[in-house]
Amino acid sequence: MLPRRLRTLETNLSRGTTEERVATIEELGRTHHGYALDLLYPIANAENSTLAVAAQQAFGKFCVANPKVAMRHGSTFIRHEAAFVLGRDKVVAAIDELARVARNDSDEVLRLGCVEALGTIATPTVVPGLRGALKDNAIKVRQAAFDALRSIGGSAVESAVADLLADHDWELRSKAQVLLQTTGWVPVTREQKALWGIVNGRFDDVVSQLPEAIEPLLAATLRVNEPSVRQWSATALARIGSSEARRRLRGALASPTPSVREAARDALLIFGDSLANQPVVTPTVVVPPSARHQESLNGAFHAATWFLSLLGHP
Repeated sequence: MLPRRLRTLETNLSRGTTEERVATIEELGRTHHGYALDLLYPIANAENSTLAVAAQQAFGKFCVANPKVAMRHGSTFIRHEAAFVLGRDKVVAAIDELARVARNDSDEVLRLGCVEALGTIATPTVVPGLRGALKDNAIKVRQAAFDALRSIGGSAVESAVADLLADHDWELRSKAQVLLQTTGWVPVTREQKALWGIVNGRFDDVVSQLPEAIEPLLAATLRVNEPSVRQWSATALARIGSSEARRRLRGALASPTPSVREAARDALLIFGDSLANQPVVTPTVVVPPSARHQESLNGAFHAATWFLSLLGHP
């Protein structure tokens, strides 16, 4: 149930002189009830410039004073506008809420807005939220998180960016590689070393990390969106002669994701596996759009060079 004063303010928005309505708008900005945002949002886009400016300012003041209320509002449009305000005004108290929405909300545009807001605030405390965004299903969100982390810098950022060495988007992997090379980052775990070998196209470095190299190579073979890199990784698996990789590739022929099935078939052809020439029954599972990975030709020349060098490996 809305407070009586808020109902009165709602009524006053359509009464009196412009000055009186501006005073009402300003009072709404000082309240702590989310319904005030419902009242201010349409006025902020009104034709009357005086009222619009007043509503924009009041909306901003409300969000800065009540970031949790603003970011938990029922309207996606209002939450998106609130995220912009909180980033613009560098509201440190809003970091946790922005990170929560960036992590959990179903709206990609809103998640992107929250990540951009975190990047604008740009204090070390935003790094965990941005690191979480590096795992987002949407490439635009992951790209924005990477750009924000790159601008912040520091050792904590290095660790976060290293996560992108396993990203399905080859262009983003390559950007992470360039940044990590610039900072002098050194891989620590065997998996990191294998990923570093893949992104740099160094077969011997990947093989030296067996058996931990199998999983990164399989992921690259089946899911990286650059065809020549998938071919490079599948050839590496064939050179290694991993029976586990062959078994997993056969299983991937039944994947609900078309691009994975296609990649598995191509990889099994490199293995010389007989299943690669057999018809594949398409699963009836409905695949959400977020699970589809668009093919990209970015970086094809560079990756193709690695593949050719691999083929010439003794």
